[in-house]
Amino acid sequence: GDRVVGAAKRWLNRFVMRRVDAITASSGFLVAAVRSIVGERVPIHEVPFGVDTTVFQPGGRGSGGFSVGFVKHLEKRYDPGTLVEAFAAITPRVPGARLVMAGGGSLRAGLSRRIAALGLDDRIDLLGAVPHSVVPDLMRTFDVLVNPSRSESFGAVILEASATGIPVIAARVGGVPETVVEGETGILVEPGNVAGLSEALLRIAHDPTERATLGSAGRKFVLEHFEFSQCVDAMVDVFKGAEHDN
Repeated sequence: GDRVVGAAKRWLNRFVMRRVDAITASSGFLVAAVRSIVGERVPIHEVPFGVDTTVFQPGGRGSGGFSVGFVKHLEKRYDPGTLVEAFAAITPRVPGARLVMAGGGSLRAGLSRRIAALGLDDRIDLLGAVPHSVVPDLMRTFDVLVNPSRSESFGAVILEASATGIPVIAARVGGVPETVVEGETGILVEPGNVAGLSEALLRIAHDPTERATLGSAGRKFVLEHFEFSQCVDAMVDVFKGAEHDN
């Protein structure tokens, strides 16, 4: 059954990873996870995914409303349902609020029914899957990005939003705390907590000055730590080191 397959995969992972010269992982969270499999035998280098900050860069929004964005697959792991419930809770207090959800997945039909039952068809847009090439322009229409995932090894979409100059609200799971500086580039909430997420949304909705401050700090954070060319250089250094060791 699944238990046997899982055990076989774990054995294969150990077999393969203990025979490589070096391993890269995109976050400290993943470094620790890989270390638990391979032990101390293989060098593990933390090399995060980089963001092209010339593509993901700020642009004018100015819609007059409050636009909440979600860019993930509509699957249980990414918990879009909690966001829909939290958004529904704030709509009476934020008349101009809209939620835009980009992503396809198995939960779409159920979410659509729930949105209709909440009477929010005119407030929530389910865009379906979108090509990554349109994501930068889409993000420039958001006032905040929400990443409510229940598990996340890193959170590249969080950094893309920060590079675009918008604040992030994210669930505190996995590698996410490495991509959000709490209180400086965004707000961390507990996964699956509708009340906590709605409170964070209200805070961002009602304070445009804080939105601007968090967004500006987010772009600076990405430029300093996750700019694409810097991450490529770090990966090249890993390759050179592994080659030299041989």
